[in-house]
Amino acid sequence: MLNCGVPGALNLAEACCDRWADGSGRLALIRPRPDAATEAISFDALHATSCRIAQVLRAQGIGRGDRVAILLPQGPEAVIALLAAWRLGAIAVPLARMLDGPALAFRLGHAGVGALVTDDVGLAATQALRPALPALALVLGTDGPHARTLSFWEEAGRAPGGAPDTAIAPGDPALILYTADATGPARGVLHAHRALAGHLPGVAAQHGGFPPPMDWAWRSALFDALLPALCRGVPVLAAPMPRFDAGRALDLMARHGVRNAVLPAAALRGLRDACAKAPAVPRLRSIATCGAPPDAALAACVAERLGAWPRHGHATAECNLVLLGGADSTAPDRAVPGRQVAVVDAEGTPLPDGQAGRLAVRRGHPAGFLGYWKDAAGAAGPWLPTGDRATRRADGAILLDPAAPAASGDGMGPEDVEHCLRRHPAVALAAVVGPAEALAGEDATAIVVPHRDATPGPALAKELRDFMRLGMAGHRYPRRVAFAKALPRAPEGRFALGSAVGLGGQRG
Repeated sequence: MLNCGVPGALNLAEACCDRWADGSGRLALIRPRPDAATEAISFDALHATSCRIAQVLRAQGIGRGDRVAILLPQGPEAVIALLAAWRLGAIAVPLARMLDGPALAFRLGHAGVGALVTDDVGLAATQALRPALPALALVLGTDGPHARTLSFWEEAGRAPGGAPDTAIAPGDPALILYTADATGPARGVLHAHRALAGHLPGVAAQHGGFPPPMDWAWRSALFDALLPALCRGVPVLAAPMPRFDAGRALDLMARHGVRNAVLPAAALRGLRDACAKAPAVPRLRSIATCGAPPDAALAACVAERLGAWPRHGHATAECNLVLLGGADSTAPDRAVPGRQVAVVDAEGTPLPDGQAGRLAVRRGHPAGFLGYWKDAAGAAGPWLPTGDRATRRADGAILLDPAAPAASGDGMGPEDVEHCLRRHPAVALAAVVGPAEALAGEDATAIVVPHRDATPGPALAKELRDFMRLGMAGHRYPRRVAFAKALPRAPEGRFALGSAVGLGGQRG
């Protein structure tokens, strides 16, 4: 057995679906619908439909090692597509819906995606990209058939049942998660099927022994919420919320009896403020939080109103959960169970206690990534450095540098913010500036060149902040918006913002 009761021989489809699909109708997903009855999806249904979609993919030439992109909101179709890809030994590539055309084109092309599963919104976003994506041979539309698109549900209805006979080992590749880089294009982080089994002890510790609303393209949504819950046979509340609504979130959690939640600090602030007006407030058993940790006052208030102290976990896209804070948000971070961490110098050599350096994780752990997609450079040395600066105390506690805010582990970078902003009709160009450690965070600044018919000023700045909060689904985003007449480019293609001509800025 490998960690938290997950057999080491199981692939992700078996671990997160098949072992609970025993004909009992065990509940897997709950999808509230504002205009219809709540939809309840069992593990049996996930198994049957994902097997049929796997057969559809295989009939269209998708097989072991091929990449299947998933551009969908929370819901059963996204889970079915993940399971179907894994049944074939294919590699799933979840994509965030906030990404604009250039960002989607890069990821689809870089991964060499052979199949795309998406809805009408995703079809509209990718239609113009298809001529430049020769590898993309199949598109399945969950809202119905269109030109050059097959219907996800119609094809599933026609396909034969039964799982494909594909042997999949724990070390086989399963997922590519794209992580942004402040200095270059996004990188594809390749994870194996074994990653979940290696990650579960940390999740269990964060929830006090229980391995438990986000876009499921993010690492934290997949590895901290969806997959651990399904792996333990616990139903997941799948309620797409394009713009986080704290009141609605409280209502959904209370109405459906949610006891364990994964919420970033920004969502915790909204829930804290909404509790006073909410007709019903859930009493949670555990709250896991990621990204920037909540301050002590926020954590105490959330604990009083929702019944559980937020427990912060520090993660990276490459090695998942690395550090875990105390149960009352005051104890320093320590390595999660089963992980070995160190603070290393520029050459990767561990430093003595008390000296500042880069936080690093020992290689070889099941939760660690297989490597970067299309990056031939192999592992070097026993320690994998992260992008975080830290100091190790003599008692083993890890103190992250407060001047370098912890990353969310979801690869949010300046390019993601820029892509989000460029989708707004008033934005002609956008770039993000700030200290390297703060890019894409609250301390960064978004520089916007508005279209000619847009009026820069406080009203537009507020509208753009709201748009970023909506498009980035509660992740950290720049609170300061400044306007410029032009954004000169450096020779390598990035904006040379030192010479930008300013029009003033506003902070929210």
